[in-house]
Amino acid sequence: MASRNAPSLVYVDEKSVKALQDLAKTIKAQGEKKPSALTKRLNEEIREAAEPMRRDIADAALGLNFTRSGRASVQRSGKGRKLKSGKRATKRGLRAELSHGIRTQISKGAASAGVRIRMASKDPDVNAIGQRIDRDGFVRHPTRMGPNWRAINREVWAQTNTSNGKGWFYKAAEPGKRDAQRRIGAVLDKWTRDLARQIDRAA
Repeated sequence: MASRNAPSLVYVDEKSVKALQDLAKTIKAQGEKKPSALTKRLNEEIREAAEPMRRDIADAALGLNFTRSGRASVQRSGKGRKLKSGKRATKRGLRAELSHGIRTQISKGAASAGVRIRMASKDPDVNAIGQRIDRDGFVRHPTRMGPNWRAINREVWAQTNTSNGKGWFYKAAEPGKRDAQRRIGAVLDKWTRDLARQIDRAA
């Protein structure tokens, strides 16, 4: 189940969503402090199950083929800003920023339960660019100027085109979706069985 209006792909089925919610309730009933060791272990195993799919999407971001149009350059200078130590903080290019920001999100809330692969860069502009490229295959943006391209000139706009950007996020995700669902479902089934046995032994 995927929404093209959101920077994420929901890839667990209804049964797994319910299992995720039930497990969260069971773990909470164990009386452990938050965040509990059980919750951390469960999340780690879910992320491990989702990792091949997350990696496919991150690799697709690195493989985007940008072409220049107008006055803007696709990549930033790469020199980065100067730190107090005298060293320079390396600035990632757009592809690397997109790739680095592909994250697995696990939610157990009543209205939001699910496992999602998201564009979750700390820079919201990067997420917006990734979404626009996925939707349209190109993005219009203000140009950058000044030292290290940090200043934004909103009077001069440019268009960055791609030869393979339209649908890049979902095209990369689709081949591994069934395997991801199967692996995550297996993790949730195992946890459901293991916790049930622990509760029975304690009764």
